[in-house]
Amino acid sequence: MFQAILHTERAHLIPLSDEHLDHQVELDADPEVMRYLGGVRRREQVETEHREFLAEADRIAGLGYWAGFTEGNFAGCWILRPPEPDDQEPVEGQAELGYRLLRR
Repeated sequence: MFQAILHTERAHLIPLSDEHLDHQVELDADPEVMRYLGGVRRREQVETEHREFLAEADRIAGLGYWAGFTEGNFAGCWILRPPEPDDQEPVEGQAELGYRLLRR
């Protein structure tokens, strides 16, 4: 499915793709970035999650995962996906926003 390219004056968000895998590995290797997200992930774990993200991005138009850049440099990842509480189905019209940013 189509995911829009998003931008502000400072940030440029492009749909997550395989070319962003190394950026995700760098991001998920930082203990401070991952402190509240289950801890640092090994490359193999990031590769598995990356494939899941790409597959999930195809499920619902307009939602998905983005790699963000500022001044041409990788800054982090953004997520906009259906909320998935353990006890209920996703609610139409609602989405969960998440992001992970490099400390620099």
